[in-house]
Amino acid sequence: MLFLCIIFSFSTTAYAADEKYLRTLKYELIGRNVVLPQKIDEVTTMEEMRLMRLKSGDYYVATMCKINTDIQSFGTNRNSYMKQTIDLGCKDPDILDYMNHGLKIGIIYKNKYDKMFDAIIYSIEDCQ
Repeated sequence: MLFLCIIFSFSTTAYAADEKYLRTLKYELIGRNVVLPQKIDEVTTMEEMRLMRLKSGDYYVATMCKINTDIQSFGTNRNSYMKQTIDLGCKDPDILDYMNHGLKIGIIYKNKYDKMFDAIIYSIEDCQ
C-alpha cells in the first residue's frame, strides 16, 4: 500500500516543548529500521526512516520508498494516488496520532535508479 512510505514533519517552534515526543519518535524509528527494507507489494519497498532537523528548525522523519521500475512520474494517475493515500492515512490510527501531534504526513517515492520522482504530503486538515 502506498501510504506506508511516509515522511512526517512539524515545526519545532510550535512544538518545542514536546522534546519527549521527539526522543520517543527517534527511538521508534531506530526500531523500525531494524526490519527494513520491507517489501510492501511486488514493486514497492520501504527502505529507511530517519529523523532530520533542517536549518528552518523543522524536524522530518524521512522514509525512502523505492518503486523497483524505471518510473519517472505518476503522470495522470497522481491525483488518484494522492486521494487514495490521504483517504487511507486519515483512517489509520497511527497516522492520525502523528498528525494530531502536529506532524504532516507525506510519501517520498524514488525509482529503481534511486531518483526521486514524486512526493505526496498531507496534514490533518486534509482529513476534514
